[in-house]
Amino acid sequence: MRSLRIFVADGHPIIRRTVKRILQAQVGWNIVGQATTGQEAIEKAKTLKPDVAIVDISMPGVDGIQATLRIRDAVPDTKVLVFTAHESIHIVRRVFEAGAHGCILKTDSAAQLVKAVKSVSLGMPFMTPTVYEIVLHGFLQNRSQSQTQQTQSSLTAREMEIIKLLAQGKSNKEVASALAITVRTAEAHRAKIMLKFGVRSFAQLIQQAIRRKLI
Repeated sequence: MRSLRIFVADGHPIIRRTVKRILQAQVGWNIVGQATTGQEAIEKAKTLKPDVAIVDISMPGVDGIQATLRIRDAVPDTKVLVFTAHESIHIVRRVFEAGAHGCILKTDSAAQLVKAVKSVSLGMPFMTPTVYEIVLHGFLQNRSQSQTQQTQSSLTAREMEIIKLLAQGKSNKEVASALAITVRTAEAHRAKIMLKFGVRSFAQLIQQAIRRKLI
């Protein structure tokens, strides 16, 4: 397992200690710094330039959303994973709009935390199953809105299926297997979706899908 430098920002010392214990049990993973407020998180992230910053959404002063925006702006190579206790589609949407690579709930398991850090460290967006259910529920509640209908009309049914599978963290090979198509066809669909959205990266694709309430 490759070496990974991780930074943890959370206002609760018990949470910080628990996260540190879980992550440092992984070979090669190191907690290089901690913060208790949003402003402290921003300043330390600028100095430490970690591979992954785990940021609590509800910190004193500057909240996790603003901290994420400023960390991403100041240290673009740092991948941000937002940690939250709020099970809200509004919050999840704001998290990804701020540029976070992943979102995990404080009620999620330790295994999900490890999986989330692995994923975002590779530049892959991540949602735990619980967060995905929140996003999906929010989509179903708002599916009648005109913006959603207009966006969906530009995508085929197959492209919608592929977006949803990609949002679950499926690889092109896994998407192909799930839909009984070839890997090359799955790759072609993904490229066409990215072209329609006007994006160049997988992370941007998922952020756009969430912003447009497709997932």
